[in-house]
Amino acid sequence: MATLQANLRTPGVVAEIVGNADLLVVSVPGFMGYETLHGVIDAGKNVVDISFFPEDPFGLDRLAQQRNVTAVVDCGVAPSFPIFFASLVALEGG
Repeated sequence: MATLQANLRTPGVVAEIVGNADLLVVSVPGFMGYETLHGVIDAGKNVVDISFFPEDPFGLDRLAQQRNVTAVVDCGVAPSFPIFFASLVALEGG
């Protein structure tokens, strides 16, 4: 697996680096959270966000619907995150 270094605050970079991903986990500092989440949703990628940011994440709901994206926001690290992934594994029959 390759490592990539990028400035997520540069316009268009998020869409460029998410590439062929099916699902992304956003875990960035709060001051970058909303805009990073916006970029991921705008790129049409499903996302789980474990960042905390002061903006209302539901302000991105319309965009997510337009892009047919599932966005799980304010998921938190524990206990929400492990429960979420356990549910995905169960749904996949794993």
